[in-house]
Amino acid sequence: MDDPDALELARAQWRWRGKNRPALAEVPKQSQMSVWDFPRPPELIRDKREIVVRWGKALP
Repeated sequence: MDDPDALELARAQWRWRGKNRPALAEVPKQSQMSVWDFPRPPELIRDKREIVVRWGKALP
């Protein structure tokens, strides 16, 4: 998505954006993190590093 305004508009429509947790979300224990504490929708950031994804014992 190249239009930053469109991205902000899409994010504004999400109800749970990391500020509050829905009732179904468990409160994290000490030293734990909750997925509800991260931006929604996830923030996409360009990165030049290579990412390798492996599934089970499959080799690239």
